Amino acid sequence: GRPQIQRGVEYEAVYIRHSGSRTFKASMYRQDISNAAVTMAAGNGVLLGGDALPDLFSNSWILNAGTFQSTGIALSATQNLGDNASATIIYGDTGALTVDPRASVSRNPDDLREIIREGRRQSLTAQVKATIPKAGTHLVASYQFTGNNGTMMAGNLYSTAGMQPLEGMNVCIRQPLPGFGGRLTATADFRNILAQGYLPLTTADGQRILLVQSPRSVRGGLSFTF
Repeated sequence: GRPQIQRGVEYEAVYIRHSGSRTFKASMYRQDISNAAVTMAAGNGVLLGGDALPDLFSNSWILNAGTFQSTGIALSATQNLGDNASATIIYGDTGALTVDPRASVSRNPDDLREIIREGRRQSLTAQVKATIPKAGTHLVASYQFTGNNGTMMAGNLYSTAGMQPLEGMNVCIRQPLPGFGGRLTATADFRNILAQGYLPLTTADGQRILLVQSPRSVRGGLSFTF
């Protein structure tokens, strides 16, 4: 009955080097997370109570996954492709969340939280950024490949290094609209299009549960700059 807020403490060191049209970055971090918020998708009636916030518009909840610690590194190289485009490769070895496959899963979120464990995950991300000069359209597209199964990416939640690769395939488009002096911009954001990185679980009575760090979503909006 009391609200809980996800909190984090992070220590991070970042090194950046520019060499001609290339930029190299390296970062190391450690973070301590409490009340970690994780999306849980399930059928009706799976949850009976506990630290879970229901989504009124879908069969999902925000689950309090408890406390965990994470350390990791990220290495990236960016190549400018002219004045309006760039390509980036990012390698990461970061903390992740996993569940013991031998553990019994119940409908109680307190029991579910008990079987969530800390793990490791390696990933390789390719990202392309481009701007169409005359139209002003800005495009960012990325895809992250991970070689580890049975883990859910936690990632570096509070990074200030600008290296926060998203799980799966992602596309973001920003388009300035004419007639407003460049102050009104339309945005379309497609996250985790292929629904990757989901951690499936099955309860003792056959109910299916999915733990998701980055849910597949489509977002759009308008922003006005004063």
